[in-house]
Amino acid sequence: MLLVGSVVWFGLWGLTLDRYVAFGTFDQWLAGATEPLAKSRVSTAINVIGVLDALGFAVLAVLLVRSSRRIRAT
Repeated sequence: MLLVGSVVWFGLWGLTLDRYVAFGTFDQWLAGATEPLAKSRVSTAINVIGVLDALGFAVLAVLLVRSSRRIRAT
């Protein structure tokens, strides 16, 4: 069942990927007038946000592991 769900999920993701890697409005996308997200003016901001998200996760993970070790030690 997990395999079937994974195939459906990734299949739908693959079929709709072009909508998520285009920068512009829905009407522009329908007309084929959007620009690729990687070449758009917002790509730098998206990359910075991704790095900040990863750093935030790393800090939280470290804090969780450290607090877990303190709980076990007492």
